Amino acid sequence: MTTKEDVTTFEAALERTGNGLYNILLVATCGLILLGIGADLFGFSLVVAAACDLNLSVSQKGILTSLPFIGILLVSYPWGYVADTRGRRFVLIVSVLTAFVLSCVASLATNWILLGLIKFVSVCFSCAANSATYTLVGESCIARVRSKYMLIITCLIIVSPAVAAILTYPTLLLSFKWNIPLLGISFTPWRFLNVVLAIPAGLGGVAICFFNESPKFLANCGRKEEAVSVLKSIYSINHGKNKHDLQLSSLVIDDVAPKTDKSLFRAMQEQSSPLFKPPLLFRTVQLYFIVFVVYMT
Repeated sequence: MTTKEDVTTFEAALERTGNGLYNILLVATCGLILLGIGADLFGFSLVVAAACDLNLSVSQKGILTSLPFIGILLVSYPWGYVADTRGRRFVLIVSVLTAFVLSCVASLATNWILLGLIKFVSVCFSCAANSATYTLVGESCIARVRSKYMLIITCLIIVSPAVAAILTYPTLLLSFKWNIPLLGISFTPWRFLNVVLAIPAGLGGVAICFFNESPKFLANCGRKEEAVSVLKSIYSINHGKNKHDLQLSSLVIDDVAPKTDKSLFRAMQEQSSPLFKPPLLFRTVQLYFIVFVVYMT
């Protein structure tokens, strides 16, 4: 049944697309990305523990396992700004695939300093997925299933340390040693583990290329024709019908923010400052405490 072509609000238009194959595959892909970056992040401590040929001291191991978490703290805000200005899909593709490549490169590190530096930069990219996945799912799925899908991908983050351990055990049981004279190292199972832990995120990074940008992001940026096209594409995949069956001419966005020319620092400051003032300050402290406990655990 076709709908009358008209101008409608974004949420009303999104509801018309329904819930189906596109949404399920999107959630599965974003979940795989979060599972992958979690396994890569938390599994790095297992890599450090197994890197016996680097002759690491206790303090060096502590520094190596701490560096990724420092990277998350330093670059999460800038990535949020990039996602709001360049797009959620864009951020996921760039960050996740770059992180995958860097994690693979880390397997060739010749010393612990180089290993830590490469892993630090890798996490500085991969952590962008922490927020971009949720935003992309939330802006592409109807309200009825939105919370459920958010919970599903959150659960995948929680189980990622266990997945890292499951991938680590058989990998470290392997027995091989390939000499690389050019680098002066031997490629052993602990180095291969860097690659294995990064594979889930890499697969997710490739898969996200086949999905559309967030229609709400496009509409907020004034690209309403593209947003309408994305909504029609989602409708077509979900219902197995021609995308032109969803007759939608234009969108009305109620909560769009006015655009102004600002520096990166100024824009980040204006977006973040309300979080540290009443009435949001208490909630912000609660969230920081919860994240602190999760990472410490």
